[in-house]
Amino acid sequence: MLKSKIVFILVLFCIFYPFAAIAGSMNVSTKPVHSPSKSGKWNIGYVQGGEYGDYCDTLLATLDGLIQLGWIGPLDTNQLRGLDAGAVWKILTQKADSPFLHFVEDGFYSADWKSENRKKITDQLAQRIQAGNSFDILIAMGTWAGQDLSQSDMDTPVIVMSTSNPVATGIIKSPNASGKKNIHAQLDPTFQERQIKYFSETVSFKKLGIIFENTDVGKSYAGLRSVKKTAKEKGFDLVVCHAQSDIPDTSQCEKEYLACVDNLSTKIDALYVTAHGGVTDRTIPVIVEKTIRYSIPTFSQYGSKDVEKGLLVSLSRTSYKKVGMFEAAIIANVLNGANPGDLVQVFEEPLQISLNIDTAQHIGYLPTAGVIAAADKIFHSR
Repeated sequence: MLKSKIVFILVLFCIFYPFAAIAGSMNVSTKPVHSPSKSGKWNIGYVQGGEYGDYCDTLLATLDGLIQLGWIGPLDTNQLRGLDAGAVWKILTQKADSPFLHFVEDGFYSADWKSENRKKITDQLAQRIQAGNSFDILIAMGTWAGQDLSQSDMDTPVIVMSTSNPVATGIIKSPNASGKKNIHAQLDPTFQERQIKYFSETVSFKKLGIIFENTDVGKSYAGLRSVKKTAKEKGFDLVVCHAQSDIPDTSQCEKEYLACVDNLSTKIDALYVTAHGGVTDRTIPVIVEKTIRYSIPTFSQYGSKDVEKGLLVSLSRTSYKKVGMFEAAIIANVLNGANPGDLVQVFEEPLQISLNIDTAQHIGYLPTAGVIAAADKIFHSR
């Protein structure tokens, strides 16, 4: 009888995990509620450092979550995939059917990866809020936006999304406490560590190459702390190369990244391909070609899309759906009166293994039966 009760509780936990995780520190609701303003709608704004594919995927998944929770009427977000976040926001201001939420027409801000624009944006937001033209909640997408809004004096609720390590980059104090009542940042504190441990256990290597921008943010994207920790535990060496990432000129990022691949190719026996402005649809086939030439196994931090294009293996989130529901529920909690800083921030997702058999054959890597059996996605071409 006890065993059946335990199983039942576990089933309920799996079904309602996104909500259970959020309500861990206080009794909050996700039900749609009207704003006390005349319009009855909550004003939402959005800030990002620049366009990046992960940002738009996270935004769309959050919208799906808000739709599921009843805050927005039916909206086919599949038709918005492939657009950048700015284009999606414009459509939301025109077509989002909601009696509860107002996506502010001029509430989308992007620094366009220009450092000088960051302070301008925070100053503009502060002036708007001071003048009474305020937002009820702000979405801060990515590390730049998270840093800027968390370090500002504004007390508007800020939900920080899609950051590699919000603790290391100073956005929040710790996984268990943001340090500010108006700031919330979702994180999976062991995500990068789990990735690199899996790679080191799946592919035997002694020298791991890693390319990143030589800044605190660049090191955060690459998960450098986790990689160094795992290198010490597993006994492999790191070989690093620096390439600019967060700059407006994507072609320059691509050029520098590929130059690093060439530089590392004779010095390493594996490459960790992390989030970087130089890793794009144009450069991934070139990275694959160069690493195959030198029989170098590659691991994609980003996920199965890169493995489908020819990188060897990845351990990544199964989809954006669960994290999107988590973020949507956080927004709902805040609009129901919760302080962002009081809500649970840690959200660990089950990860999926992706493997490219064609690439494995070309570099002479023979995956074990266990690796193949555990793989959720196997690609036979590139």
